Amino acid sequence: MLIHDAARPFCTPDLIAAVLDPLAQVEGCDAISPVPRDRLWRAQTLQAVRYAAIRAAHASGDTNAADDVEIVRTAGLSVRVVEGDEANFKITLPRDLERADQILLTRRPIIPRS
Repeated sequence: MLIHDAARPFCTPDLIAAVLDPLAQVEGCDAISPVPRDRLWRAQTLQAVRYAAIRAAHASGDTNAADDVEIVRTAGLSVRVVEGDEANFKITLPRDLERADQILLTRRPIIPRS
């Protein structure tokens, strides 16, 4: 199951492949413990979790958790990280929409329109 916040609409097939790829074996990319958010600049959302695992984590997890990664980690599951994609930015402000428009002018859609 992929989890996406939809505020970053430029998730590419390569980013999806990186999230789904068994790169989890790379020990240097382990996410081991929570980091206070006030020390972070940004994080991207595209997460891959087995459906049964995320359901169980939500059922038994912390309802005050900041995001799905914290819920999964609290449930005792390991979390791995992969390099993100700079173009998969979060659309929050009007200027972000302008940047998104420019990307849309040059990029082929991931899902073909019918």
